[in-house]
Amino acid sequence: MAREIGRSQSTVSRQLRRNADSSGRYRPGTADQLAVRRLGRPRARRLATDLALRQVVEELLGKRWSPEQVAHELYVRFPEAPRRRLCCESIYQAIYDPDLPLTRPAKRRRRYPAAKGGSVPGSGVSDGGVSVPDVRGPSR
Repeated sequence: MAREIGRSQSTVSRQLRRNADSSGRYRPGTADQLAVRRLGRPRARRLATDLALRQVVEELLGKRWSPEQVAHELYVRFPEAPRRRLCCESIYQAIYDPDLPLTRPAKRRRRYPAAKGGSVPGSGVSDGGVSVPDVRGPSR
């Protein structure tokens, strides 16, 4: 059978054992049900399940810390508890997850160059200001 489908004999025997029913027989329907059960299911986010961790992250994001800063602070606060650490990408995903009410980090304020001085209305040369009489005298 392995030769017919172009697979190794060990691969076929492993799959037959893995997908056999309780009596040890391979049945395609049972194998399909087992495969469906083994499909990857998304895990719950650590921030959704660990209340203490979420409170720390909410506190720091509330102080307008960036996710990178929060991730580092978790490493500092929980040196002996690796389950209480998060990478910054996990924090970003939690921020944008509508199921977790975390605040978004503040945008940095954009700085604009200072405005240059404007002109005073009516003070231009061609605005018809004060006329100077054409007096030609000796040049000094």
